[in-house]
Amino acid sequence: MYTPGSTAGLPLSVLSSFSAPPPELLDDSEALRDRIQAAVSGLLALLGIDADPLRSREHILLANILHRAWSDEQDLDLGGLIRAIQEPGFDRVGVMDMESFFPSKARFELAMTLNNLLASPGFAAWMEGEPLDIANLLHTPTGKPRIAILSIAHLSDAERMFFVTLFLNEVVAWMRSQSGTTSLRALLYMDEVFGYLPPTANPPSKRPMLTLLKQARAFGVGVVLATQNPVDLDYKALSNAGTWFLGRLQTERDKGGPLTRRQIRTLTKERKAAAPATSRPVARATTKTAPGGTRPVVPPQVPEVFVRANGGGRLVYRPALLGTARMQFARARPPVDCFEDTTVLSPLSDDSAIAPWDAAESHPGIELANEPEEGATFGELPGGAAQAKSYPKWERALKTHLYQNRTVSVRVCKKPKLSGKAGESERDFTARLRQSARELRELEEELEQLEEEFSEAADALKDSFDLDLLDVESVEIRPKKTGITVGRVALAWTPWRVADDGTAEPAFG
Repeated sequence: MYTPGSTAGLPLSVLSSFSAPPPELLDDSEALRDRIQAAVSGLLALLGIDADPLRSREHILLANILHRAWSDEQDLDLGGLIRAIQEPGFDRVGVMDMESFFPSKARFELAMTLNNLLASPGFAAWMEGEPLDIANLLHTPTGKPRIAILSIAHLSDAERMFFVTLFLNEVVAWMRSQSGTTSLRALLYMDEVFGYLPPTANPPSKRPMLTLLKQARAFGVGVVLATQNPVDLDYKALSNAGTWFLGRLQTERDKGGPLTRRQIRTLTKERKAAAPATSRPVARATTKTAPGGTRPVVPPQVPEVFVRANGGGRLVYRPALLGTARMQFARARPPVDCFEDTTVLSPLSDDSAIAPWDAAESHPGIELANEPEEGATFGELPGGAAQAKSYPKWERALKTHLYQNRTVSVRVCKKPKLSGKAGESERDFTARLRQSARELRELEEELEQLEEEFSEAADALKDSFDLDLLDVESVEIRPKKTGITVGRVALAWTPWRVADDGTAEPAFG
C-alpha cells in the first residue's frame, strides 16, 4: 500500500514524472502533446493556478519547456524545471519575443512559487520512496504479479489532482511501450472517480483517463471505475465502458471506507521493514544550497556572471562580488590628472552586507562568461546576494572603498624641481631626472665665465646635481570621489578546482 505525499504507507517519489517518456511515446506526436498538456496542467493545479492550455502563459511556457527537453530526450526534475523557467533556452514563443510574451520578472515569480513548493517541509514526502514506475507496481523484482494500492485520501484536492494526473500519464506511457494483445495484462481500478472525469469541465486528469478508456484494451489493460452517480461522468467515457454494473450498497460492511493513517502504518509495517532503502536525497532548488549543490535560483534583476576557469578538472563555484570602476586622480601639486580602470573580486559570506569589499582583490585579467562550466557544482549563496536591492547599496559601498583604499604613487624631486607622472616607472623617472640634471650642468660653462666671486656658488650648485644627493620623495594621491564611476557590480561565481582529497584551489586569475 503506497501513500504518495506521506510516509504513513510506502512513499512514492514523483520527481521522475518529468523524465523524458519512452521512444514509443516520443514518436507519437499526438500522444506526446497529450502527456505534456496533462503534466503541465497537473503541476499548475498543485500550484493553485487555473490554467487554460490555450490562454495561460504559464501553461504555454511550461509546455514548451517540456516539449523542448523531451524532444531532445533530456530528463527534467522540478529543480531543473525551475531553472528552465528563468532561462527557457529559446527566445520566442510563436511570433512573439520572450520578454513580450512572459517578462523575466514574471517568470521569476512563477519559478519562486514552484521553488517555495519544492522547499516546503510538507513536500519532502513527495521526493521520498520508490520511483513512480508502473512496471514495478505491477510485478515484484522476481516477476510475480502483485496488487498495488495507492491511497490518496490524506491529500488535498489540488494534491490529489496532481498525483492522479501524473499517475495516469505514467500508465499511458507504460501502456504504449507494451505490445498489443487480446489477453488481460493489467487492471487499473479507481474508486470514486467523481471530479476526475466530469461531463463538462476539463481537469488535467480527464485527457489521460479518456485515452485509457479508448485505447487500453488494445494493449491488454483493463480499466474499472467506480462512482456513486454515473451522470457525473463524461458521456465519451460511458460510451467506451464495455460493461456497466448498477447497484446499491446496503450495509456498513458493504460501504467499507478509507483507512486511517494509523491503520495504513500497521498494514505496511512489515513491508517497510523488508523494503530496501530506495529513496535518495534530492537537490533542492532553494535560495541557499549546500556546498557542492545545484545552481541557486536568483531574481532576473540580480546581475550574474561566471569567472572563466583556467584548465579543466572538477569545479565548484563559490559566490563573490564583482566590481568594475574607472577612477580619476587629480591634484594641482604635484600636477596629476589621470584615469585608472579597475576590476575587483570580493568573496561573499553572510557578513558581506556589513562590509562587502573588505576582502576585495584586484583581478585585471579575468575573463567572464554568461554560463557556468558543464558539470560544475555550486557553493552556498548568502541570502543578501539573492536580493536585487542589495546591489545598489554595494555599488555605493564600492565607491567609498575605492576612495579610501586606492591611491596612485607619484615621485617628486625637490631639487632640481621635477614631478613624476602617475604610473611612471622608477626607470623612466630616473631617466627624466638625469636628463634634467644634465641640462642644468650645460649651464656650468656659462657660470665659469662669471666672476670669481661666483665660483663658490657654482661649486655648490654642481654638488646639488649629484643624483646620490638629490632629495626624492613619493607622494600618495587619492582618487577624486566625484571622479569614480562604477561600471557594474555583479554576483560573480568563481571556479575552484576540487582535488580527490576534497581540498580546493582557485581555478582563475
